[in-house]
Amino acid sequence: MAESLRKYLCAHILPKAAEWDRKEKSVPISVLRELIAATGLTGVGFSGVYGGHEFPGMDYLMKGVIMREIEAVDSGLRSIFSVQNSLVMMPIYWYGTEEQKHEWLPKLATFTAVGAYGQTEPNAGSDPGSMTTRAIQDGDAYVLNGSKAWITNAPIAHIFVVWAKDADGRIGAYLVERNTPGFTVTRETKWSLRLSSTGHLAFADCRIPLANKLPGAKGLGSAFKCLNEARYGIAWGSVGALRSCIEEVVPYSTTRTQFGKPLAAHDTQRAKIAEAVADYNQLLLLVREVARTADREGSLVPIHHLVSMAKWQASEKALTHAERLMLILGGNHCTFDYHTARHARNLHVVWTYEGTGDIHRKLLAERITGYPAFPRD
Repeated sequence: MAESLRKYLCAHILPKAAEWDRKEKSVPISVLRELIAATGLTGVGFSGVYGGHEFPGMDYLMKGVIMREIEAVDSGLRSIFSVQNSLVMMPIYWYGTEEQKHEWLPKLATFTAVGAYGQTEPNAGSDPGSMTTRAIQDGDAYVLNGSKAWITNAPIAHIFVVWAKDADGRIGAYLVERNTPGFTVTRETKWSLRLSSTGHLAFADCRIPLANKLPGAKGLGSAFKCLNEARYGIAWGSVGALRSCIEEVVPYSTTRTQFGKPLAAHDTQRAKIAEAVADYNQLLLLVREVARTADREGSLVPIHHLVSMAKWQASEKALTHAERLMLILGGNHCTFDYHTARHARNLHVVWTYEGTGDIHRKLLAERITGYPAFPRD
């Protein structure tokens, strides 16, 4: 599957990536549907039958390889898939009713519907427990008030998984459809992840049916279980982005001549390449070991500390090397003819979202030392 996916992406999507990036145009939904139909990437990581659609399931290793190949094209493209699968389908699959699963999973699996995940707020990023969005029951409805920020897929989404506190301060998840009165989406303009769209959500006395609550979602632990799945995909995706940079810069360095010899013959330049390749292979070993461990455990939950380590290390090292490798391209890295600078721009956000590198350092240190990373009730 990995090789066929890579060939399809390189033939049908990579040639358009630079133009979409230049225009800040999210990958069209029609292109995503064509990709799904051609490669069979429906509901990555699921199993079961919903709405007549069969989800055959797959192991964590294959799921990771898929994210690697997608992000080798662009982190924004991988973000679309990460949100759709890990942050929208997963909570519905884990915490939803049978009715909710049958209603939404088949549509989301084929991109007939697009989903978004609303947790981050303007003043509640790394500290999600401080969220202020409320979902208060009023008769036969929940009334939502508050806002969410930096929400991937928001401008194009049909359904939103929104995390909010009830009247007792307990955090839960609610399904909000796009055209619900009192709910508005504003598109963000950004210089990174331009192949995916990002938006701000605002809720002003937004009423949703009681049946729209995901009954199994109880507290931040439920949200973190979903985020762990996304972080795992990010780790693999970062490895793919770094590989793409290496594959572009190495041939360039052997054909571009300065001072009478190829750039690759100059110690300063080939040292950058050697260090990037060494770290790439170390990261590949890391994410593979996380995948094998997850497959043995049957879940990422018992190894969330390993996921944190992989997400932190992969995104940070990929960013570092992407920025160093793009300098080998000289002035060419400023053009849209080369992909490495786009990867570097993207990786700044990849390092930041789903928990910054600093947050994951703290989580890993907590596991090692036993001292809590954050205050807990």
